Amino acid sequence: MKKINLYTSLLLLCFGLFLGTSCSSDTNKKPKQKVTKPANKKVNPNNTKKVTANKPARTKKLPAYNKLKKLSGVTPLVVDKINGTLVKGKKTPIAVKGNKVIITGWAIDKLADKTAGGVYIEIAGKLFAAKYGEKRGGVAKMLKNKNLVNSGFNAEIPTSSIGKGTHTLKIHAVTHNMQKVYSPNKGREIKITIP
Repeated sequence: MKKINLYTSLLLLCFGLFLGTSCSSDTNKKPKQKVTKPANKKVNPNNTKKVTANKPARTKKLPAYNKLKKLSGVTPLVVDKINGTLVKGKKTPIAVKGNKVIITGWAIDKLADKTAGGVYIEIAGKLFAAKYGEKRGGVAKMLKNKNLVNSGFNAEIPTSSIGKGTHTLKIHAVTHNMQKVYSPNKGREIKITIP
């Protein structure tokens, strides 16, 4: 009888797999838990929603500037920093140190109430395409439009492309549909000096 009872006990223990217990003759061991490795996805701390990484700014293939229709209206165009120097309130030219002019800011298409199609930066009469589409949550919040989150731009322009001296910097925002361009806001030009 003891052999049958022992055999029956082992059989019942193994049958316990379906109930989440271990199939082992040693009843003192804790059941093994399956360990799963997390997928390579970013998740928020509450594990309720997938968090997407910030998209890097993109350089759209902008249409040739001379093929864009010019708009006389104004749209919000803001240069935040030039080579790390805050632009707001600067009345004197900003001295550029190093071999690049690094410009950050944001722009939107006011008529479409959407992000711009891209940004041209004009320095010393030369046009340079900026990378457009950086995340700017503060802009979207300030303008009460979540569609304006990716309205930031940045550009790194070699000083050798510009030349030494004091130059005027202007921002031209291309419309969302990439068919027109806003003229730079008058009185908002920025002066930079390249030694």
